[in-house]
Amino acid sequence: MNWEAIGAIAEAVGALAVVVTLGYLAVQMRQNTRSVRANVEQQIAGSISVSLNSASSTGISTLWIKAIEGLDKLSEDEIGQLGFFLLAYLKQFEQAFIQYRSGNLSEASWEALDWQFRATVMSSKGAQHYWHLRQDAFHKMFRDYVNGIPTDDTSTGLNALQLVKDVKESGAD
Repeated sequence: MNWEAIGAIAEAVGALAVVVTLGYLAVQMRQNTRSVRANVEQQIAGSISVSLNSASSTGISTLWIKAIEGLDKLSEDEIGQLGFFLLAYLKQFEQAFIQYRSGNLSEASWEALDWQFRATVMSSKGAQHYWHLRQDAFHKMFRDYVNGIPTDDTSTGLNALQLVKDVKESGAD
């Protein structure tokens, strides 16, 4: 065997090693992407769940029900309480939106969150009023998304006031 043949074999082995390495890296990247998405979805679901649980146990739910028709039924202190809750709640949806737009949140997960957002925040006149006052605290991309939702959006087939009435009626049986 001459040196040229040995060199050709070494080049072929090196090229094969590069292809195998690239294939391995592609598999690892795909697995990492799945892991990141699962983690993002779990964190978002967890944070929204914590907020909703907190709201139901701290009296925010009562304020929310009052605010469905507008903020005029709330005292200054109640508006302040609701404002802090809404800021946190909206920030969670903003984070979900950004993760969705970045490709880290699945379409199915975003559709469920979008429905929840429209059924809660966008169907509450008080929350809409808060949004219009405080929207500059949010990412421009998220502001554009929220401002693009009609305030009379009925795509969820649900509004917050009807949900409250339905829950009360089902509990009375």
